Amino acid sequence: MREITPEDDVEAFLAEVEETLGSPLSELKTAEQAAEEEQELVDAANEAIVYDTPTRMEFSHQPTGPQILDQKFFDVFSVIMYDQNDAVMTTVGFVDNPVKLKAEVVDAITTGPNVAAPDGTTRVEFTPGSGIATFDNLILTGDVTSAKIKFSIASPAEYVGTVDPIISDVITFIPPQPEGECVVDEGNPFDKKESWTETCDFVCLSPCSDLSDLGSDVGGPECMDVAMCEGTGDMPTYSTCDADVGCKCNMTEVPAQTEINPEDFVTAQCSSGSLEVRINKCVMNRFGFTLSDLYINGPEQTDDFSALATSATNNCRGKIGYASGAEYVFSIDRNFGDCGTVIEANGTHNTYSNAIQGSAGIDNGVIKRMVSISKHEPITYFF
Repeated sequence: MREITPEDDVEAFLAEVEETLGSPLSELKTAEQAAEEEQELVDAANEAIVYDTPTRMEFSHQPTGPQILDQKFFDVFSVIMYDQNDAVMTTVGFVDNPVKLKAEVVDAITTGPNVAAPDGTTRVEFTPGSGIATFDNLILTGDVTSAKIKFSIASPAEYVGTVDPIISDVITFIPPQPEGECVVDEGNPFDKKESWTETCDFVCLSPCSDLSDLGSDVGGPECMDVAMCEGTGDMPTYSTCDADVGCKCNMTEVPAQTEINPEDFVTAQCSSGSLEVRINKCVMNRFGFTLSDLYINGPEQTDDFSALATSATNNCRGKIGYASGAEYVFSIDRNFGDCGTVIEANGTHNTYSNAIQGSAGIDNGVIKRMVSISKHEPITYFF
């Protein structure tokens, strides 16, 4: 993130910060708020305590979906303890010496000589006052495709072996992400590090900047099943699966601009939850557009995207998707009032209209792809 300069408009700069974070600043805790919450837990723990006997553990939360090797899990393990009355404990052990858990790898399936091994923070105590042990910096290394994580008491010595360990569900792993700087492709803040399965049927996309300290919702990867990388279907994807780099555009297969019509590569879906428009990334790249050049801001052509009609749920910019090869995906939430969407009602149904548009280069002009969708009629495209 660049530094603010005296010439910057403060509101515009803060909007730029929010776009880079992918999260409203209002949702982030201040240092003062975090300190107050921590102090409240300490104060609660220092009150008079009757120490109960730990009897069993269970997960209050554990990661779901594939994780990335050599990178901390983008979701956490949270463990709670029950006492002799089968009530959840808020203090496990003693305030000045709480019970600590250790994490171990079990039932690992490996594909090479490097065995599965836990790394990061592998021992965590039950926080006095909350009674929760949270593993938020756990890493797995090795040639691993799947494994389970076992949690058992590590200390104090008098508690070791008194409570049965618990074992997580099976977790699948995909290869580590490439080391080093992010490969610039789409423009800041849309560039991502990508981790693919060898068959290109699953991918995790992470921000190029490490934002993990701001929480998993901000810094963690977005993972998705890939419906299809390469193929023709109704229209060719112009994407190719490479075991080393994943699903990428094969620009040698994309026809020249004079031989291709972008209109044929736009799809849209209207549901009760959202309005989603997808356009083939490879085709847009052929016309000189990357994701940073594109936006949605109403069906009428605009000169630029300096004043997008945004809301708390949308920023009117796209993201990478892989439903049918590499695509740019634009979504508007179910109230359809964001990003300049025009709503027309005729008494029986509503029609929602918006456009993908943008500009790139000096002489390329402006490209606009307008989509009109009716709830009770087939999807119709107007160009």
